[in-house]
Amino acid sequence: MLSPTFISAHAGWVLGTIYVKIREGSVANARSMSVRLIGVRGRALSRWPGRVVDVGDRLVTVFLCGDVMTGRGVDQVLPHPGDLELRERYARDARAYVRLAERASGAIPRAAGFAWPWGDALRVLDDLAPDVRVINLETSITRSRAFAPGRAVHYRMSPGNLPCVAAARPGACALANNHALDFGRRGLADTLAALSGAGLRAVGAGRDAGEARRPVAVAVPGGGRVVIFSCGTGSGGIPAGWAAAPGRPGVDLLPDLSDATADEVTGRVRAAKRPGDVVVVCVHWGSNWGYDVDTDQVRFARRLVRLRGRHRLRGVPGRPAPAVLRVAAAGHRHAGSPADGAHAGQETAAAPRRGGGRAVAGDGAGAGQPPFRLPGRSAARRPAGPASRGVMSRDTSPGDLARAARAAGVSDERVLEAISATPRAGYLPAGYRTAADRDEPIPIGHGQVSTQPSLSARMIEGLRLADGDHVLEIGTGLGFQTALLARLAASVISIERWPDLAGQARRNLARQGIRNAEVLAGDGSRGLADRAPYDAILVSAAFPEVPAPLAAQLRIGGRLVQPIGPGGKEEVVLFRRSAAGLQRLQVLTLARFVRLHGRYGFQSRSGPGSGCP
Repeated sequence: MLSPTFISAHAGWVLGTIYVKIREGSVANARSMSVRLIGVRGRALSRWPGRVVDVGDRLVTVFLCGDVMTGRGVDQVLPHPGDLELRERYARDARAYVRLAERASGAIPRAAGFAWPWGDALRVLDDLAPDVRVINLETSITRSRAFAPGRAVHYRMSPGNLPCVAAARPGACALANNHALDFGRRGLADTLAALSGAGLRAVGAGRDAGEARRPVAVAVPGGGRVVIFSCGTGSGGIPAGWAAAPGRPGVDLLPDLSDATADEVTGRVRAAKRPGDVVVVCVHWGSNWGYDVDTDQVRFARRLVRLRGRHRLRGVPGRPAPAVLRVAAAGHRHAGSPADGAHAGQETAAAPRRGGGRAVAGDGAGAGQPPFRLPGRSAARRPAGPASRGVMSRDTSPGDLARAARAAGVSDERVLEAISATPRAGYLPAGYRTAADRDEPIPIGHGQVSTQPSLSARMIEGLRLADGDHVLEIGTGLGFQTALLARLAASVISIERWPDLAGQARRNLARQGIRNAEVLAGDGSRGLADRAPYDAILVSAAFPEVPAPLAAQLRIGGRLVQPIGPGGKEEVVLFRRSAAGLQRLQVLTLARFVRLHGRYGFQSRSGPGSGCP
């Protein structure tokens, strides 16, 4: 019943929609699930001959999950099971679903932890670290026994089990669906009260029409917001009588999918949206079975996306200017089938990129980094034509990286000279060397990207390196940042988690004549004690604190820079070691990094042991 969807939206663009299907091993939605990537839907970004010019270059990652159904059998295996009664044709007791699940998949623990039904999904979600999480909650959180008439299935969860929903840390719970009133308006009121009491925000349903239509705005790092609307249609199984009205609780039920209704929704978007916001419209529509999208749904989504507004797109010479991208619309089909309401919006979606779309979708290094565009090739695997080249590339020169670093606030002339003197093309995969002089991250494999050059420059500047310094770097990548350090210090020890990346970095450094940097494959969270102490340590992966071995290996008076956070939303912090220990000096910038894995970092279930990214 859970089908998470990831959307990377760049200042209003829908860059890609990745569907992850959580396959049930039981009718009870119990723990026997496996996560299976089933593909990326969408066409090349290059189909849009321009880019948003007045919103900024932030990359925002949104997680959409539908449908979350935590009633019936799931409710019974959680710590506070609710009423057992069901009124279904084939089941009258919720425990029947638990027995069916156990018959199919083996024993299921009782009073399981609240995070247990999510299986591995929460770990995957934490690794991806999206900016905003939105779930389509198709369960009433109530003790009511007022079963809505005419319903084949009713989903109800005990309020005591609400931490199961909270375990996903949703920024918004979309309620405009066909189960929000399974236990009538009292059940909806209980659900709204329970969510509010737990600090969770509901959207798409309310105590009256005004509240049901009100969006939820979630702040994202670096400024701006993701503004979320939730609405539904009769085709998604929502009875007409469930519609909210003045003085009557209910859901935001659209009367139809006409142009007039699309215009009305867009008017609400315009009233709520500020410059820099990304808007997501979750539309609950479509039949219970199949993946086809009706033509009226396509037309409605296109009208939402294309209606004119303030954010105009700059056209490419020789081609007409496109309509204005107003809304990134995504919907949940009934029963959680992986069809999105912005099916027409696939025209703005990017297909997968070699090297890992996951990194592009939010695991990249730099906050405020521009979106990565595949150099010289459209995402639809066609040679990039003149129009797409106009969007995806521009004239560049070796001095561009130094200028970008200076624009980002770097003033140390030694650092700027090192960037100018280091050919980044020598540290990139062959297919991306034409992008070497762009201040953008580049996929390097293992679902990761290189650190944005201007961000590397800011971090290195914070170290205040001297010619005789001995430096430890955690996270080599393909060696470009290592080469910068080697130009500024006497010696560099760099530890890379992935042996193949470490080997490639060694070859890159050797070809560029860098002789004072040594690259090792291993667990970066441990550091390298037998080569300590270090005058400076640079960590290119995130952890909530500085690993103890790294702090111990820094000499007194030495400086350390590390992104501090859970992975995906970090403060890049400068530390200095004194006789009393490690002292936090200042936050250099905000950024987004992959996690630091290892014995003294996050524990990893995959990859070569554990270590840096």
